[in-house]
Amino acid sequence: MPSETAEDASYECPVCGARLTVEPPLPPHEAPCPVCAYPLWCRKRTVDDVVVLDVMRGRTPEHAEMQQVAEKLLGSKAPLRVVVDLSDLDFISSALMARLVALNKRIRAADGRFILCGMQPVVRDAFHDSTLHRVFEIHADQQASFAAL
Repeated sequence: MPSETAEDASYECPVCGARLTVEPPLPPHEAPCPVCAYPLWCRKRTVDDVVVLDVMRGRTPEHAEMQQVAEKLLGSKAPLRVVVDLSDLDFISSALMARLVALNKRIRAADGRFILCGMQPVVRDAFHDSTLHRVFEIHADQQASFAAL
């Protein structure tokens, strides 16, 4: 179980690491990183060497944007453990699901762990209807995800 709580961890840009406000003042699709201008679709936190990506509603990343995050994550030397929290989403596009599949594949190919958590019922149904729930390690929430690591 992580010693640092969600309240203690600060949010960062997933690409440049710049500190971000807890809630962007504008809708996510209008709030790029103030330092590198990366279009924010998620915010990154690190809790006891676990990377937590909190996905924000309102924006699906382009392929190149997801690739930037993947390259940044895969650049670390330590075994990579990533938890993607989808709890803010009340809808998930097939494009975001496909990009999560690709990110999962890359992290697992590097001997990392990739966990999805916090799915609202409609999001969970989308993963089950597409049978993608078989591709991912999925837990109810961040606490269960950390316990599984």
